[in-house]
Amino acid sequence: MARKGLPGTYLKQAWKMKGSTKKNALKRAWALYRGKSKSSKSTKKNVKKGSGKVAKKKGNNKKRKFTIPGALVAGVALGFVIKPTSNWDSPYEAAKRGAYDVAIKNYATNMIGYRADTGAIFDTTIGLKGLKALIGGFLIHKVASVIGLNRALGRAGVPYLRV
Repeated sequence: MARKGLPGTYLKQAWKMKGSTKKNALKRAWALYRGKSKSSKSTKKNVKKGSGKVAKKKGNNKKRKFTIPGALVAGVALGFVIKPTSNWDSPYEAAKRGAYDVAIKNYATNMIGYRADTGAIFDTTIGLKGLKALIGGFLIHKVASVIGLNRALGRAGVPYLRV
């Protein structure tokens, strides 16, 4: 609700000013209230006019936390588990039996389509299965971020995992 009338403090200031009478005290009080007249206390001559104090922008006090995007990790893990072809071992199976060089070659075939036996890069007939899984995980991660699922997980207090 809007304030009606003149606050009493302005009337007291107007009475204390030099040369104030009963007739002009009310006029001076309204002038003080509207900011048109200076009181006898403020005798500054070079007062800089401007906007006054400007509110500072609040900084972000949140501490950044380490989070693991689960969909991307799942895409990388699928590239390690999927077989490049039906007659080849998956990188996981090759590493499990101790053939680490075969595991690295099969993982490269899964992720970038590089075939070590022929030297063909981006052989789409046999490889890129892991890359497709990685791109799918990235898209899931992006969609979850857009719809606010990762923010909800953070507010719920889930420690390190995000979608």
